[in-house]
Amino acid sequence: MSASPVITQGIVLENRPLSPSTFLMVIDCPELPEARPGQFVKIRTWDESNQGGSPFLDRPFSIHRLEGGRLSLLYRVVGPATKIMSRAQVDSPVKVSGPLGWGTPTALKRNPLYLVGGGIGLAPMGMVLGQPGATAHLFYG
Repeated sequence: MSASPVITQGIVLENRPLSPSTFLMVIDCPELPEARPGQFVKIRTWDESNQGGSPFLDRPFSIHRLEGGRLSLLYRVVGPATKIMSRAQVDSPVKVSGPLGWGTPTALKRNPLYLVGGGIGLAPMGMVLGQPGATAHLFYG
């Protein structure tokens, strides 16, 4: 069973473009509990005090990696919230809620694994491939 989710504040360590619309954000978030592959977090990089403003809700993102309190997210800029995220600077605060969802069972002992993903759906594959002893074939389209 995975740990209970938390709502905490992290700090942006890195936020860089990998392509014109795809970014990698790394957040220092030591209070975030261990997560299972396939779980997600909700993120807010904009000021919550903007009453009645936009964007209103935190945004969900698959966990790409979570190692030693460092949370990595792959995301694509598709609307106002992710556009704001793409402009987050190093040392900026980030509200993080999670880990959320059931994730993949920890019994991923079968080898090899066959993983299928496309576009930004590749993001959660990082945690699956990072499992000890995992051997996988990735089908990406």
